[in-house]
Amino acid sequence: MKKNILPFLAIVLLSLSSFFTITQCKKSENSTQIKINDKNFQFPKDFQQISIKTINDKKGYQLDKILIKAGCEANQAAEITLIAADDYQKTVKWDDLTKGILTEERSTTFEHLPKAFNIKDLVKIEVK
Repeated sequence: MKKNILPFLAIVLLSLSSFFTITQCKKSENSTQIKINDKNFQFPKDFQQISIKTINDKKGYQLDKILIKAGCEANQAAEITLIAADDYQKTVKWDDLTKGILTEERSTTFEHLPKAFNIKDLVKIEVK
């Protein structure tokens, strides 16, 4: 009976390790993509020319400069919706973006807004 259990356990362990490896690879592939107005960008690769700013002991790329680099116009009347992977979202004005950063971990931080506007795992930005 012990002879039958060992091959079975080996198959189960191999299957589990394969599943976790595939899951981790898929997570890594998606972890650098940010969609800005229906265009995909690699973060931070596509935005490395943008200067780094520090807010509340966090370093990141200026949000307004990210949108300009992505082809958006600096529009004071625009409403910008920041959307996380879990679909949590907040809408800000362009002026707010000038006081905010996106960290390498894809989290937003603002100098003047409540912590509820700190989006973790940002995956999408919509400008309206």
